[in-house]
Amino acid sequence: MRFLCISLLLSISLLSLLQPALSDLPIHCLRSQVIGEWTFQITRPQIFQNYLDTSCGHYAPDDAAVSYLALRDEFQPHMEFKFTLGEDYNVIGEGADQGSWTMMYDEGMDINVNNQQFLAFFEYYSEPNGKVMSYCGKTIVGWYHNLDSGEKACFRAEKILKDPSEKEGLYGVPLVQVNIVQPGSDFDEYLSSNLLQMREKAYSRKISHMRTSKARRSLDHNANVAEINSIEGKHWKAGVPENIQGMSMIQMNMMAGRRKNINGHLHGSRPSLKSENLKTVDVSDLPKAFSWKHILKPARSQGNCGSCYVLSTLQMIEARLKIKYDVDVELSAQHVLECSYMNQGCNGGYPYLVAKFASEFDLVPKSCSRSQKAQKGGCGSCDISKLDETYRVASYKFVGGAYGKTNEREMMLEVMNNGPITTSFEPSSEFMYYKEGIYHDLQDSWIEKKEKQPEWQRVDHSVLLYGWGETEDGVKYWEILNSWGPDWGEKGSFRITRGSDESAVESMAEAADPIIIRKNRDEIAS
Repeated sequence: MRFLCISLLLSISLLSLLQPALSDLPIHCLRSQVIGEWTFQITRPQIFQNYLDTSCGHYAPDDAAVSYLALRDEFQPHMEFKFTLGEDYNVIGEGADQGSWTMMYDEGMDINVNNQQFLAFFEYYSEPNGKVMSYCGKTIVGWYHNLDSGEKACFRAEKILKDPSEKEGLYGVPLVQVNIVQPGSDFDEYLSSNLLQMREKAYSRKISHMRTSKARRSLDHNANVAEINSIEGKHWKAGVPENIQGMSMIQMNMMAGRRKNINGHLHGSRPSLKSENLKTVDVSDLPKAFSWKHILKPARSQGNCGSCYVLSTLQMIEARLKIKYDVDVELSAQHVLECSYMNQGCNGGYPYLVAKFASEFDLVPKSCSRSQKAQKGGCGSCDISKLDETYRVASYKFVGGAYGKTNEREMMLEVMNNGPITTSFEPSSEFMYYKEGIYHDLQDSWIEKKEKQPEWQRVDHSVLLYGWGETEDGVKYWEILNSWGPDWGEKGSFRITRGSDESAVESMAEAADPIIIRKNRDEIAS
């Protein structure tokens, strides 16, 4: 899937059957499927003057309905070589070439070998029966960048199979999107299957009828809030934010994101195995409380644009510019939404790819392009040549070094040492009504269940994590800024349980090191 307050356009043949939805590329691949030897082909590398000339046939913003077709029939390979992607995130190339790699959530892979970067999404397509499938043994056309020479090119890659029978295990599974705000039968079944576990919680909870009742479907906010607040043992309270009053289901789903429902067996995934010896990471040597709240700007509102991934990343970069240079700037979300061909604009994307965009192309002040849209052909509305300075990132990463290696301790250290980070999680329907307190879902996390860490976890919404704390009775929590405006939650922020990977909030976090580019382009602020 792709997550984040987003829109899933499966393919041209399916567009007439879908309402605007929330998620981006319809891909689901796992790291265990990707590990192994691959053949890479790249076009002739060269220096490009125009940013959009490096798109490799993708629109800006990208369009999931046609992204898989980008340069497919026009690709002209100039050279070919092989890389082996290792289980420990290392890359071994031909000769002495070595490097590192990471999954891009469940949609693609990012590889760095000898200062050469390769980023691409896995292949996806629509079957005659309408199902959208992904194939994890091949990529669509992606982007190559030589960091030393500045040359760029397009590339594609295909996994080398030792036996033809391996191909079957490289297919993803059909994807279906499930509403968060108004669950359908899939979610009702999901809820019923977890009913027993929810009743066995340490504290008493009522199973709310709001997810299936007529009141739920008609968005009776006050009734929903009353139901949530009647659940005993919670550490948080619900309310009806002013900006949610009168919202339609479509508007609320656009703001919240959607869950991806996966039909069938996840090839390459390992079943959850109970382990009584499982322990969380040790953070006893770190402060019980820490916060960058004092340097943050007020919460922004993404409105009906699925731009949480952009806002959270820009606010992370803004905060770190303040910490590093004492620079106070508000960056333009529209510029990123319209100019990035790696994300889908208001239909969603990844913080990681916003940071990658900022490593290669300029970020600009909000004053240069104010509105928050994502129109095709809109890139260039800001005349960068007239700006005294712009902003980029010198480096970016998944906290922990790769997707799947993030945890509570790594997040705390990154925040404390370098500033706020972006993180993503899967908000439940009741989260929309969060008002105050320490949020937790109605279901246990994998840590609370004492299960092994999943290879992949669903996330739908990106936010800015800026601190943490602990209550007098020992409840640990994160401090997080949302993108639903200052009237939501605790003045636009919320607290959520820390150390238990609540709602997958500790599964995928990103950080970047920002720099200032002076007008003559030869001067970089140190």
